[in-house]
Amino acid sequence: MLMSEDINTEEGLLDLFYAISKYPTGFTRPHVAYGWFPNNNIGKAQKQFFQYLQSERFKRTLFQMIFPKQNAGLIRTYSDEGIELETHVRFYSDGVISCEIETGRWEYRGNHFHDDREDGLMYLEDLVSKSPFNKTTKDMISMQFGTRDYSKNCIISHDDPFYQKLSPIVDLSALLVAVCVPLYFWEYHIGPAILDSVIKLFTK
Repeated sequence: MLMSEDINTEEGLLDLFYAISKYPTGFTRPHVAYGWFPNNNIGKAQKQFFQYLQSERFKRTLFQMIFPKQNAGLIRTYSDEGIELETHVRFYSDGVISCEIETGRWEYRGNHFHDDREDGLMYLEDLVSKSPFNKTTKDMISMQFGTRDYSKNCIISHDDPFYQKLSPIVDLSALLVAVCVPLYFWEYHIGPAILDSVIKLFTK
């Protein structure tokens, strides 16, 4: 997977804020993060596949963008040559199941939004072929596999007015995080541990 090494933390934060301004998240659509399914044959097949993916170590997550007509979504996180990747499967109420293989959202050596995404439909086909479902159910699931390319809408352009407004704020936020996080750990974790060790050393 091609990673965007020239995209810094500030750019990643800008993309995140921009994406949140475009789409809701699992925090505001918890019923989608949990997973709901239409009351028809398509929904029944989706639910069966959803549950099967859970048995294959896919997890629910609130940390996902909820795209139009999405009714469920699961991710599976794994490491490839030390890089955290995610396989993200999304279910849509109009009968589409999409899959992207992408840089993990917590992977500091890449950018979740900018890095190239791989189409994961062949991966899904392989999962279905190995599943215990009968042929009718497998066919009902496979016929829903498709691509929904909403992720590209989460990348902000430097010419966008949103970028111009948020960039200074994000720069300040990044600076505050860079300063405050080390101070926090020093104040409440590292410093007290060192002090405790010194006291124990001289009170033996």
